[in-house]
Amino acid sequence: MSNNPSQLDRKALVERLERMLSGELTDDQIRQYGSDIDNNTPHPDVSMLFSAPWLPNPPSAEAIIDEALAYEPVQVDLPLLTELKAFRDRIAEHDQNALMPIGFSYLLEELYWSGYPCSPRNSVAFASTGGDGDHYSFLVAGNRIDENTPVILTWPAEGDHYIVGANLREFLCFGMHCGYNQLLNVLEFPDSACDRWIDQRNLDQEQQELLRKLTAEFDLEPWANRTARFEELQELYLPQLEVYELDE
Repeated sequence: MSNNPSQLDRKALVERLERMLSGELTDDQIRQYGSDIDNNTPHPDVSMLFSAPWLPNPPSAEAIIDEALAYEPVQVDLPLLTELKAFRDRIAEHDQNALMPIGFSYLLEELYWSGYPCSPRNSVAFASTGGDGDHYSFLVAGNRIDENTPVILTWPAEGDHYIVGANLREFLCFGMHCGYNQLLNVLEFPDSACDRWIDQRNLDQEQQELLRKLTAEFDLEPWANRTARFEELQELYLPQLEVYELDE
């Protein structure tokens, strides 16, 4: 939120948003009003809250502004996420795309809702696979992310969600064989294959080497009985997802 002494109050923000939603403003006016709203609310991207024509009953301007004003950043207490970003930076001198070959096209510096219609409202995205909007999110409870926060894989094109770890470490272990852009491929292998193998059928040398480095860096271990564990995670956490009811 801006510290400008001429800070706009709720009424002024609602009026600006109503005019933006009316379709009567010029592009320059829309940009100015959008900037006014962004600079006077703590939400990192208010446009996510009102760019929702796919909703059967879009929220009112008042509801959007109230949500933006009430926004509190998610509290992150997850050293492993910081360590993962540091690992990315070390292997490629701060190249944001260093882990793209294994399915992390980027790791977000700020965590908030992805903005995709099908993304659970109680999730915040932290990484993208780089394909078709597919992304990984944390399932947030109590506005906090820590070592007990589950990880969600969302496929926007299909509107599908999968729980791919009860926490970040379990998620990394799940993808240590096939990478994270084709994560569910690991379910094709028999559960008896529990060595630190890398899938050489579908991965090139660069991908295999990155996965070996990741596995060694974080001492990753394969899932035992992974098919059963995967199904257990779906039963435990999928019912907790809060998703929009979209028009068919």
